[in-house]
Amino acid sequence: MEKKSVLFIDSGEEYTDSLQEILQENGYVTRTAKDESGALELWMEEEPDYVLLTKEEVIQEWIHHLSIEQCEQIMDREGHLVIDMRRRLVKKDGKEIALTPTEYKLLTTMAKSPNRIYTREQLITYALEDEFQGYDRSIDTYIKELRRKLEEDGRNPRYIRTVHGVGYKFVP
Repeated sequence: MEKKSVLFIDSGEEYTDSLQEILQENGYVTRTAKDESGALELWMEEEPDYVLLTKEEVIQEWIHHLSIEQCEQIMDREGHLVIDMRRRLVKKDGKEIALTPTEYKLLTTMAKSPNRIYTREQLITYALEDEFQGYDRSIDTYIKELRRKLEEDGRNPRYIRTVHGVGYKFVP
């Protein structure tokens, strides 16, 4: 299998080295250009599979996403909520929370990309795939149950937030 290559156009962000290291550990070949003209030259020489203009926000999201894939555990900032995907286990304040398979799939789908807004249709597609039999509004019921199990105050959710008119997002 041929390694995928990534060309970075480095804007001087401190996170670039960390992202390159994670990508290399996951089998990617990385090259860095300091500006657009250097990037064009490298691109013409090597024709990389991906080109990334590094900005702090993008780098942090990539590092978070790749770190999740490596360690398979997600925690909120305070350590109250832990999602252990290797063991398919969710704990809140050290106590295991029993989730249905559908609730678990919805939670892990959103938690793998924190702060990303998912429409109901996207949650059905990404989390439930071909297993879903129902209306898109059924997602609302699953979200309500997840909130009941995870949140201190279901009316003022901490982890699973509604983005009115769009969908839902997980906030770590």
